[in-house]
Amino acid sequence: MFAEAKRRGYSAEMIPEFAKVAVLEGVPITLGRQLQFLGNQIQREEALAGVVDFVFSDGPASVVAYYTGYDTEGMVADHYASLWRAGHRIINYFVPRRFAFDPKGRIHDEAESRMIDETLRLMWTSASLPEDPWPF
Repeated sequence: MFAEAKRRGYSAEMIPEFAKVAVLEGVPITLGRQLQFLGNQIQREEALAGVVDFVFSDGPASVVAYYTGYDTEGMVADHYASLWRAGHRIINYFVPRRFAFDPKGRIHDEAESRMIDETLRLMWTSASLPEDPWPF
């Protein structure tokens, strides 16, 4: 999707999944680090909103919030609602799992990943933000 946006002449940036980078670097994933990742993600999303046409991430704030285990939904919903009110559109798109599960950069197995996928899908479906279709 990122490459297609660039190919079509849109300005686009990619935000890395902070937790995956930490796992690949051998950094232990603690609750404190998850909260740090959440803060980093929100800061980067807000910094790029309105600067580029599209911001892509495989670890958006809503996903990072899920991993904290805290009641952060209100904060994350407020974050996305403020971006939405400012005219920025948020599209949560699940890329179907069609290839072999790659355990690198992960702290859970494929079965857990699929369970998390479903939980996040339900969370996003129940969100009150309007949806825009994928424009390509």
